[in-house]
Amino acid sequence: MIAECPRPGLRLSLVACAAIALAGCQSDRGLYGGPLTSVGVVAGDFDEMAEPLLRMDVRHDVYEGIISVATYDTEWDYEGVALKVETLLSDTNVMTRYDGVFIASGTRGFGVREYNGLDADNQLVSDPVVLEEVRSYVEDHNGTLFVTDWSYDLVEAIWPDAIDFLGDDITIDAAQRGEIGFVQASVEEEGLAEVLEISTLPLEYNYSNWAPIESVHPDTTVWARGDVEYRLDGGSGFATLTDSPLLVSFNPEGGGRVVYATFHVNAQLDHTMDRLLNTVVGDFSEGPGASVGF
Repeated sequence: MIAECPRPGLRLSLVACAAIALAGCQSDRGLYGGPLTSVGVVAGDFDEMAEPLLRMDVRHDVYEGIISVATYDTEWDYEGVALKVETLLSDTNVMTRYDGVFIASGTRGFGVREYNGLDADNQLVSDPVVLEEVRSYVEDHNGTLFVTDWSYDLVEAIWPDAIDFLGDDITIDAAQRGEIGFVQASVEEEGLAEVLEISTLPLEYNYSNWAPIESVHPDTTVWARGDVEYRLDGGSGFATLTDSPLLVSFNPEGGGRVVYATFHVNAQLDHTMDRLLNTVVGDFSEGPGASVGF
């Protein structure tokens, strides 16, 4: 069972409370995450998830997303990096320093590409220690995990029933076949539509080969849907997924919250993305010194 209603004791922002009053809350799921006053961000090649946190003055630490054995630059001194992705994702004690952990698309540890002939960079998603520690952070410590695009493999490996991605679920990167371009997304949740003041949201997919979703578990919330084009296996042509979920969230049975976006945060309009994150991922306005600027 995956639940989605706000848990007891969580404070909501004024924007979230107003939207809940307008949209209501079903008994088995809700619309909003709790306060996020500090965030651990894993940098990736294709998304800049720290950008909205900087705009909203949210305290955060950025961890280098290049894993130790995969890099474009063989001369680069990875040992000199203070905050590494392995340090964060391999230790629940480190993750629990933060209300939320954000993992950007292109974090080198979730793909099968090789860099300069070195080992394939799928060590993190294939590491049972990482999978258990991330699961524990979310479920046992009520943490919030936000993942974009290529890092979907982590969510699929830990919670395989929550989201059905395109392609073979067992094969890493099998879903990465989405086409570059814009998708007109229908905002499914009334509360989010009220906050954004729109019912249709244009989403930019600034890179090809992103990871579309075929379907979700009945208890997974779909915030936005759209018709998406993707490449067929072997590059033999294109096909369309109708009403494909583009932004989803779920609460694992043990607790916590997981949000997955098929798109990149830094490719969207700043004002829209800040409002969307405050509604879907968590309430960033509760932190000391935070200035959301709505």
